[in-house]
Amino acid sequence: MRYRIILPGLALGLLLAVSASAQHEAMGHHAMGAKVDYDDPGGGDPNPPAGCQGVQAKITVANGGTTFSPATITVDAGQPVCWTWSGTAHNVSANDGSFSSGPPLEQGNFQRTFNTPGTFGFHCQVHGTPTAGMRGTVIVRSTGGGGEGPGKLELASSTYIMGEGDGALAVTVERVGGSDGAATVKIAAAPGSAKKGKDFVARNATLKWANGDQGPKTFQVSIKNDKLKEPDESFTIRLTQATGGSIGTATGARSVSLLSAGTNSSVLVSPRANASRTHTSPARPVY
Repeated sequence: MRYRIILPGLALGLLLAVSASAQHEAMGHHAMGAKVDYDDPGGGDPNPPAGCQGVQAKITVANGGTTFSPATITVDAGQPVCWTWSGTAHNVSANDGSFSSGPPLEQGNFQRTFNTPGTFGFHCQVHGTPTAGMRGTVIVRSTGGGGEGPGKLELASSTYIMGEGDGALAVTVERVGGSDGAATVKIAAAPGSAKKGKDFVARNATLKWANGDQGPKTFQVSIKNDKLKEPDESFTIRLTQATGGSIGTATGARSVSLLSAGTNSSVLVSPRANASRTHTSPARPVY
């Protein structure tokens, strides 16, 4: 008789527990599945190339990453910018609402041609906002013609911030103020507290412009990730020995900071500043 009382009581308790668990799970799924209003796709170029192949101004996101690389890019009016990513759901949305890749995708390409000079902010609606997290800037220069004379050769960006896991530093060199005659300039990456072969691949190159060519040239430095917890390190990017034109600003070498392993990077850019650029560590991004 005693068992007949206890067993129904246990069954009732189990039923209530299962019911409460199911209700909690359903509420959790509802919270996780809450609707997020993403921008509709628009403002982009039709049929962007897969992986942004052949596009000079390319912005990528490392597999599983939550930063745009580079986060700031400088282009001429009329030049397209292409974003590409895979592995994690992202999108690209203009801060002013003028363009969007649409709802987040785990693999995506988006391209927009910027015809008007100005500064255009963008962000990922999943991992950032216009003021924090995963965001960036497109700086569009007025073409305005090459002008008379050979022009000046200078780095397009004043500040780069690289994480050890970012893969490569892309440095853009511009010819401004003229394009008469051929021009060349030597560019090199040299060690500081960051050691060549261990932290980055030391290299140098000669960048060349033909008569009438005022397009930007790109120099890449491969970054090595030693996955060690260590202080931020630095190396130097420098322009030297220009021919057919002059180096636009001071040639004093300035350091380029590498953030230690596990730190996300972003890029801060002031176009047409010193010919050797300073890379400094930012505050950790807040998502």
